[in-house]
Amino acid sequence: MWPIKSKLISRELIETVIRDSKGMPRKRIPILVHDSYEEMPQRFANCLAAESYIRPHLHEDENQWELVVWLAGEMLVVIFDERGAIQQKIELSQSKNRVFEIARNQYHAYIPLTDCAYFEIRNCQFTPGSDRRYADWAPEENSADAAPYIEWIKQAEIGHRYG
Repeated sequence: MWPIKSKLISRELIETVIRDSKGMPRKRIPILVHDSYEEMPQRFANCLAAESYIRPHLHEDENQWELVVWLAGEMLVVIFDERGAIQQKIELSQSKNRVFEIARNQYHAYIPLTDCAYFEIRNCQFTPGSDRRYADWAPEENSADAAPYIEWIKQAEIGHRYG
């Protein structure tokens, strides 16, 4: 049943998918708007349980970017330098920021502060294992080190590195 393919993304659908994401290993489920992984740009709503963690990564392809639009809940978009120091922390929420664009070759992570959802538009194909480079200074998803790292990010100041 997952991922869902839909052209209308309602508040009710987002709430249902967030609830269902809690039972998934990565604690997130995308609602796809694009019809295939070859279609450009890629468009999807990413629905995350508060316990989800999207490991810092970057995209190296020519002219690649991601446009992130807040839909529900509260989350951080965190930008890092190549050594893992935090350069920016942008809170996306109803009362804060709504849209943020991430440039090519920029390490970034998404950290839910609550159950949340964001809409992503990106001009690259989803190719697991090759469309991104994960930061070697950040713990893998679902590892024992992930939870302390997430908590550190939430409290860390600009310019600080983990560890």
